[in-house]
Amino acid sequence: MPIPWEARGELGRAAAAWHTFRRVVWDPLRFFRDLPGLSQSSRGGPLRFGVLIGVLAVAPGLLTFGLSRAELVPLAVPVLLALPFVLHLRMLATTAAVWLLTTLTTNRREWEVIERITGYAAAADLVLIVPGLGWIVGPFIAGLYRAVGLRVALGVPRWAALVSALGPTFIVGLMMMGLVGVAVVGWGIPL
Repeated sequence: MPIPWEARGELGRAAAAWHTFRRVVWDPLRFFRDLPGLSQSSRGGPLRFGVLIGVLAVAPGLLTFGLSRAELVPLAVPVLLALPFVLHLRMLATTAAVWLLTTLTTNRREWEVIERITGYAAAADLVLIVPGLGWIVGPFIAGLYRAVGLRVALGVPRWAALVSALGPTFIVGLMMMGLVGVAVVGWGIPL
């Protein structure tokens, strides 16, 4: 069964995004097991799907926060315009980290498949819309979806799938904790 997002020309973007989101979230095992072979038309498409989900999850919170503080209102438009670019860089960095960890743990060098897994696993990013909790739970859910994708689409051993898929989440989490620690201790920023 073709992936709806990769047939968005026939279905339309909204319908293709909804059907892809629904299939990934409700049955990730089947979705990633049925992941068809790479075609030229899918290159970059899965990452654009991940960016779209990220924009839908993050933009409302940014707007609400930005418009609630008068000093941030002038920054609202530039931040929203930069958001897709930043999210695309995030998707590329995550794909690169998962690819590197998969290569180190299994010696499999399948960038295109890992790019597709990462892009479609980003369906879990919609959890980011939930204030507070979404930013804690969302990255782990996306990591678990990536692990499922690596396991069923590439046949990666369970331990390697978990290390490769959750590695970027832990790395980013440690970096964020370090930045918060530096901000609190070094710059005296009160929490």
